[in-house]
Amino acid sequence: MTARPHYDLVILGAGPAGSVLGLRCAQLGLRSLIVEREPFPRPRLGESISAGCLQQLQSLGIGEAIAALRFPVADEIGIRWGSEWQTRHDPYPGLLVDRGAFDALLLRMAQAHGAEVWQPARLLHRSQMEQGWRLRLGHDTTQRDVQCRWLIDASGRQRALRLPLRHVGASTWAMHAEWPQLPPSPRLAATAQGWLWRVPLPAGMSRIFVFKDATELRRQRAASSLAAAYRQAVVDSEILDQGEISADHGRVLAVDASAAQIDWPLPDGLLAVGDAALQIDPLAASGVQVAIQTALLAALVLNTALHYSADRNAALAFYQQALCDTANRHRRFAQQHYAAAGISSAFWRDRSGTELETQDTHAAASPLELPRWLQLGETTHWEDAPCALTDRIALRPTLVCTDNGQRAAFLGGRLLRDLFPLAGTKVPSTQLPGEAVANLLRSGLLRSALAGAD
Repeated sequence: MTARPHYDLVILGAGPAGSVLGLRCAQLGLRSLIVEREPFPRPRLGESISAGCLQQLQSLGIGEAIAALRFPVADEIGIRWGSEWQTRHDPYPGLLVDRGAFDALLLRMAQAHGAEVWQPARLLHRSQMEQGWRLRLGHDTTQRDVQCRWLIDASGRQRALRLPLRHVGASTWAMHAEWPQLPPSPRLAATAQGWLWRVPLPAGMSRIFVFKDATELRRQRAASSLAAAYRQAVVDSEILDQGEISADHGRVLAVDASAAQIDWPLPDGLLAVGDAALQIDPLAASGVQVAIQTALLAALVLNTALHYSADRNAALAFYQQALCDTANRHRRFAQQHYAAAGISSAFWRDRSGTELETQDTHAAASPLELPRWLQLGETTHWEDAPCALTDRIALRPTLVCTDNGQRAAFLGGRLLRDLFPLAGTKVPSTQLPGEAVANLLRSGLLRSALAGAD
């Protein structure tokens, strides 16, 4: 009998999360198999890539390969958000990418680093063993059996493993269609019943999204066709110039764009990354960045579980908390921007999370003059907590503020416990990164010291 191939992990899906997970796990010495249902290139939504996402890709060593594709820089956007149309310039611009080319490049990079790829292929059956999973995969015209220690859902909103998912907040749907021959300028517009996003595509095309409450969209579809509801919303929004209104567009599609996150605990040996684990509000405009972030963290979790088993449970708890923190951070960001539109209709009230008139969305942290000397905050204590290291998750001494729950283990790449071994230790701030110090001062983890030790 032919032995079944054995992998440390099998990844279902070769979007950004799946490919980055395969790439990073290969860098860590894990044997991974990426299983993708569709041949590449294939169309995908999510053409806007943030500056933070580019930094993630640089850290993986593939920044030059991305730059070689010469995607246009997204440094300017036309916006009408509770005011007249204006042009905004982004000091930290991202890219407008061809997702077909972008996803194919990430998959090639994963393969070049040692991840195995079966494409087109799909999961036909899975059964749990004492340590891992036995899988039957359909690959080309054949069926093949493999074994793996971990099975990872990276299939996006399709959720191949159907792991439990919990919706968070109001339900939002997106209608979208392609438009030919529009000027290649991104635009964002708020209306009483939702918001619209216009993004350039390759070959002179553009895509316009219309985001609406799910209940309102169902009401409109009962009264007219999806295409009619979509076109009316586009025309009313003025996201098209007067001379562009008569243009034809492609087929109108509708997709669920609601925020959601995975429910824990998960069955042993299963994990999810990307949209299969965490779906953020589209207004946060960071879907690809979050997908890659989950993949990078999951790689550390998997390497810990496979090679540092004593920290396995701590690593899984770390990943669960990281997903929760990311969801909360992006939910607050989206709520602030919904409130900033200043529109009082139900769509905006349901998503702002607060009364519009009391929300200050543009209030940024005021500049902080750093003290010369630093010491631990008055209401802090140490506890061992899981932390992300270069290649794994491990328990490290972590400083916790008793008043607000804020915590940190590192400052400028050094353990805080090494910097402040005693409660009265005083450290000069000039030796530490200013922005990180300011954040710890605001959180109460550090405070000013009157003078350093002689």
